[in-house]
Amino acid sequence: MQKNINKYIVITSLLLFFTLILFDLTSIDLLVQDYFFNLDTNSWIWDSNEPISKFLLYDGIKKLLIFSAFL
Repeated sequence: MQKNINKYIVITSLLLFFTLILFDLTSIDLLVQDYFFNLDTNSWIWDSNEPISKFLLYDGIKKLLIFSAFL
C-alpha cells in the first residue's frame, strides 16, 4: 500500500514539474487567454453571470471541495 502511495506522489510531482516547465517555456497560457478574451469589448467571451456555467465553474467547485474536505 505504501509503495503505491509513494508511486502516486512521484508521478504527481513529475506531472506538476513538467506542467510548470511547459507554461514557463511556452506561451500556451497567453494563447488560451487571447482566444477567450475579446479585445474589442475588453471582456471575456464567457458570461460570468450565466447560471449553469457559474454553478459548474465557481459555486459547484467550491461546494465539491468543501464536501470532499469532510470525507
